[in-house]
Amino acid sequence: MDKPLRQSISILFAGTFWLWNGFFIVLFYGFFLPFWAPQLLAAMAAGEVAPVYLIPLGLLLLTPVVSVAVGLIQFGGLPRSLLRWFYGVEAPLMLVATLWLFLLRDLTPGAVWTLGAGAACLGTYGLELVGWRPGRRDRWGAIAVLATSVLMLGLAIGLGALMTLYAIPITWSGLTVLAQGLGNYQLSFLAAIRDLFFMAFFALSVVLLAGMPVSVAVLYWRSGLRGLERSVHRWGQRRAFWGAIAVLGFWLVALVGLSWQPQHFAFRTLDRPIATDGDRQTLMDQRDRLRRGLLNAYLQRQRYLGTTDTSSDLADLYRSVLRVPEETAEALQQVRDRLIFPFLYQGHPRDGQRAARLYAALFDESIERGEQEAVQRAFRASASLDGAAAGSLNANERRVLLERQDLNVIPHGDWATVELHEVYRNQTLEPEEVLYSFSLPESAVVTGLWLGDTGDLAKRFSYRISPRGAAQRVYESQVQRVAPQDPALLEQVGPQQYRLRAFPVPARLRSWETDLPERPTAMHLWLTLEVPRQGDRYPLPKLLERRNIYWTSRTERRHGELKTLTDPAVEVPERDYRADWLKNPWLPTAIAAQSPQDQTQDPAQDQVKNNRDQAIQDYGAIAGYRVTAEPLPRDRIPLPTAPRLAVILDTSYSMARQRPALKRLWQWFEGQGYLDQRLDNGDVDLFLPGDALSNRAPQWLSAVERFDLDRYGFFGTLPPQRALGQYQRHRADRAPAVPYDAVVFVTDRGSYELAGDRQDAVPFQQPLWLLHLGGQLSEAYDDATLGSIQASGGGVATDIETLLAQVALRRSLAASGSAQAELPFTWADGYRWRFTAIAPSPSSAPLQGDPQRDRLESRDRLAAAPAARQLILALAGRTANPSPETLDRIHRIATTFGIVTPYSSAIVLVNDEQRAALDRAEASRDRFNRTVVTGKEDEETNPNTASVPEGSPLYGLPIVLLLLWLMRSRSPHRRNPAPPRP
Repeated sequence: MDKPLRQSISILFAGTFWLWNGFFIVLFYGFFLPFWAPQLLAAMAAGEVAPVYLIPLGLLLLTPVVSVAVGLIQFGGLPRSLLRWFYGVEAPLMLVATLWLFLLRDLTPGAVWTLGAGAACLGTYGLELVGWRPGRRDRWGAIAVLATSVLMLGLAIGLGALMTLYAIPITWSGLTVLAQGLGNYQLSFLAAIRDLFFMAFFALSVVLLAGMPVSVAVLYWRSGLRGLERSVHRWGQRRAFWGAIAVLGFWLVALVGLSWQPQHFAFRTLDRPIATDGDRQTLMDQRDRLRRGLLNAYLQRQRYLGTTDTSSDLADLYRSVLRVPEETAEALQQVRDRLIFPFLYQGHPRDGQRAARLYAALFDESIERGEQEAVQRAFRASASLDGAAAGSLNANERRVLLERQDLNVIPHGDWATVELHEVYRNQTLEPEEVLYSFSLPESAVVTGLWLGDTGDLAKRFSYRISPRGAAQRVYESQVQRVAPQDPALLEQVGPQQYRLRAFPVPARLRSWETDLPERPTAMHLWLTLEVPRQGDRYPLPKLLERRNIYWTSRTERRHGELKTLTDPAVEVPERDYRADWLKNPWLPTAIAAQSPQDQTQDPAQDQVKNNRDQAIQDYGAIAGYRVTAEPLPRDRIPLPTAPRLAVILDTSYSMARQRPALKRLWQWFEGQGYLDQRLDNGDVDLFLPGDALSNRAPQWLSAVERFDLDRYGFFGTLPPQRALGQYQRHRADRAPAVPYDAVVFVTDRGSYELAGDRQDAVPFQQPLWLLHLGGQLSEAYDDATLGSIQASGGGVATDIETLLAQVALRRSLAASGSAQAELPFTWADGYRWRFTAIAPSPSSAPLQGDPQRDRLESRDRLAAAPAARQLILALAGRTANPSPETLDRIHRIATTFGIVTPYSSAIVLVNDEQRAALDRAEASRDRFNRTVVTGKEDEETNPNTASVPEGSPLYGLPIVLLLLWLMRSRSPHRRNPAPPRP
């Protein structure tokens, strides 16, 4: 090659390197960063840039700067080395950073192994360019050169082929876009220089991209050959050959092993019929592998670039850009997929839904709850945002700070008004929902809910009592991040359980948003309720679950006089109380009740004969009934004599954790004589429901003492309605029919989100009770289960003594008899309630279910609210599945008194559009039908879909094997082997 041509090539190589890097540095550091760097740095300091973006973003910005420095210091007079550095180090680093920023996510072991090999090859090539060679005594350096040289040959073939497949259509598309841009360009003086640099940078990038596949393949191929030659000289031909074979074999075996995907085993195993206890035990022995497989299928969108069954991105690119035939495009797609198989999920996108169903059916909880840590880690690694709603993944998340909490308790006799005011401050850059699940005493009643942007009471938005289904649909239609409005929803979701949701807590101000007075930055929420006195204290809401909300020592608490705060009902110093509050959720257990002479009574409240000194409290006429309450403490209620109980045992997988509690329950039954098969001292019959997953049939056990609890295999999932339905279908199997005093469903906390949306409740002739082992109630029940409990006159409890005391009381109340016109007596929290039908009178007209609750004086409404709630529960208990018309009559009482009941929810709306939507929902036939709030997150759609036949190795590696064999047979060093090293 003559000298002018060599000079021209040198100028071209050097010019390409300096021109591209110069364009990049001028464009990004000269035009963009001066405007964006301050905001970017402030956002990084404030944590507004997700950590997952920082490393690839830094790599993108710093690689050209470092390359320029290396070019000036190391390759100033070596143009060819400049281009080798660009194509062999800089461009691959920029490519990996770009893929990392937009595509690479929660990496699998196979992907990490592949990228690790690529990083080793890139590092070795870069060190070789700057002149590094292993010394004669550098044994490990020589081994690294041999290993990376073998991998470099495979990388040259595989990566070169992969880049070629994409470079052709992308280059053509880039040239087309550039030509269209130049043809339509209109000069703008302000942007002319920036646009000129950008177009020149874009054009040069397209040209370099076109040459990148061949350049990378040639550079790495030659570097690999040079490394092998040096290894042969150092180790000898035979040792170098077998060393290379060992490296290649080990890497291939590790790649295949690490790329094996566990969902195949999980799906194959769970597709087999499960018919015996041995089959169930085998599954339990394999539960860890099953968990990994189902989790991998569920997280396919976060862990992989696409799936094997729906890949078409490269084929679509060739069809749309180059108009190639369908068969050619599909063949190219198959080649691409074989090259990147460690990054592809071997299955179908719907496998994620299938995995979630199987996980719930096997392990009795949603996969998001059961694998919360792994799912959250995958979402963070992929920078995926979950939905705006506070899903199950957000349990105990620290997104919304409880900035302030004001608690006031105003006693009036045996009742107290609890006023709670909280201020929420969002710590994220997206609107967030807060969710509380909490429990209250059965006779407590929620009487108010408000929202506001500020603490100004005059500007807060008031609540509206609405049918539970209508309120839920309107609220959930507003929970979205596009133009969010301010709704709040408070529902009763169990005999003692409530669920409070509020959205949106406004996103926090970004680092550059310093003066936006019109933008709200906090949410204020007010809640009022009436609670009964229990001994010497007034109980407060007990937290069952929280989502997104958290508190710290910075949270400002104003709880009135600290000396009245108890936990439980024991005075503690302020310092100790603060520490206890940080450990235990939300509110103190109770507020100590003051003596009557120390209380400051409202004169109007004195007219309401509602204090503990009265034998009978008369609440007057409510909706055609005179309601009275008589104090009847629990200690005056004896345990039932010779009770007959039907015990339905929850056989789901999660109950295995409750074996110790079940043993204690069984021992208690045995100590009371309920298991000796004698009817004169009580009796327990055990019903074991079946489950569809394991084909286990339901069965009755009369001799409960023979039930081997230690060996029983708890398995699968069993929603309450399914178990209760099986009990009713097999109830006739008991011969003769047994007049049980109660039906007790023994369960743990349960998995409410797996219950389903069945609307018809299972009717029960005997009271249905849910006994929750573990000391904690479920956070909610589906409406069908709740209807079965209420209509049967049952309830929920966490200990058997409380449950049987309630059974005894209600049995005695039923035996006492009542007039035909009366509703049955009820008992709750130390009071026996009686409802006597009366003829309407003018004096009681305002209390006859008028939906305009403001016709009642506030003091009258609050005083009578507990009585109205008990009347509603008594009226609703007449049937398990009341008609909408019946519920409308009950709902009118709730609207009159402004209270939350199992059928009526409180919803806060802020504009006419929301109110109109609620009006339409209230007019629908299904206005009382709620759906189960599953808490499932909205999955992010994967931007890339891909496919690959299973088990295909990289194309380049077989060629490397052939090359090594040829080197062994034809190398001159075979005839003249290197002398042995001393």
